[in-house]
Amino acid sequence: MDEEQLLDLIKEMSDSERELLSEESLSFQAYRKAKKLKDINHIPFLHYLLEKTKEIDTRNNIYFILSKIGANTGDKRVLDILFKGLETEKNNYLLMRILEGIAEQRKVEDCTPIIKLINDKRHLVRHSAMKAIRACKSCLAEEAIIKIISHATDENDLRYACSVLCEIGTNKSIPYLINLLQHTKGNTKCSVLWALSELGDHSLLPIFLNALEDRSSSV
Repeated sequence: MDEEQLLDLIKEMSDSERELLSEESLSFQAYRKAKKLKDINHIPFLHYLLEKTKEIDTRNNIYFILSKIGANTGDKRVLDILFKGLETEKNNYLLMRILEGIAEQRKVEDCTPIIKLINDKRHLVRHSAMKAIRACKSCLAEEAIIKIISHATDENDLRYACSVLCEIGTNKSIPYLINLLQHTKGNTKCSVLWALSELGDHSLLPIFLNALEDRSSSV
């Protein structure tokens, strides 16, 4: 695929038929092509396009393509571009796209740029940030999520945080999860129990036995 074909692909991804969610639509086919891209030679050109265009839909498509190339090849230049986007983009949906792309990368060593957004006022952004931080299995990432389950009041935030700990948590998270079992909402307790089942061992059996007495049938 040359640069002209790449430009055509970006344009096709924005085709108006996309809203129909039809496998026959031009945009659906374009997105399917984009997911398979592996040519790292496209990265500098895509980066150049990001510097040149201000159109949100086009930028969204470029970030999507870059994310797929990075996920398919492991090229670290993609992550650098995505992190730069976290600092410069202001649009909610572009930030979500970038964070979703970061979540797909093979290895994220520095989670600092992501941590800055997990307390964002926009719930869509912070939830995407929590999704992205799964790719960064470090003590800093775990500590950031522990702060959420220790201080957040939004039920969805707590449930997202518990699901993240299922993947990146260690024994360090267990006491904080146990404390969260005091939450009044059954769905939150369910998320906590699921995380504990992933991180704990037989020593947590009394906690699960006690949970059988909870008034919530889902718990």
